[in-house]
Amino acid sequence: MTNLTIDIASAANMVERLKRSEREKNLMKIQYEEKLAQQQQKIRETELERDQVLASLGKTSLTLLAIFCHIVLWSALCLKKRPSVICCNFIIPVPTCTRFGK
Repeated sequence: MTNLTIDIASAANMVERLKRSEREKNLMKIQYEEKLAQQQQKIRETELERDQVLASLGKTSLTLLAIFCHIVLWSALCLKKRPSVICCNFIIPVPTCTRFGK
């Protein structure tokens, strides 16, 4: 009878430890899923910020290119020459405009 009582107590102890482990596992799962959701939100925010910056840079680059082209054309008008652009050690002629002749 004593062995039976010890076995029952041992089984009850094991059941209690199993329940505690199950609760801890569930808590860890919830914490993991919350942290994962937070990280996914940060990724979405970072991607949105990246896209906005790239869009802004694209607009800025086009604006700078337009300004550069105006400067080249204006310089050519002042010098009464056909405009060209030096790029990577190559001279690239700007398409002929009626003001520059052929």
